[in-house]
Amino acid sequence: MKAGDLVKFTSGYTGIILEFTKYNGVAIFVNEPVHFKNPTHMSIDLLERSAEVISSAEANSQSPAR
Repeated sequence: MKAGDLVKFTSGYTGIILEFTKYNGVAIFVNEPVHFKNPTHMSIDLLERSAEVISSAEANSQSPAR
């Protein structure tokens, strides 16, 4: 998993990994309306247990400008 990846949680929500933070954390923007602070933060371990990458940041990158 890396910044820019689109992930799907076991709850059905999707989110975009924004950045990896200090102390093994990750910031994620959840794409659906939620009742908590968005973007949200969690540990990388929790992210890996509760979500899967459904679209890689590399696959989503645009062609270089000409």
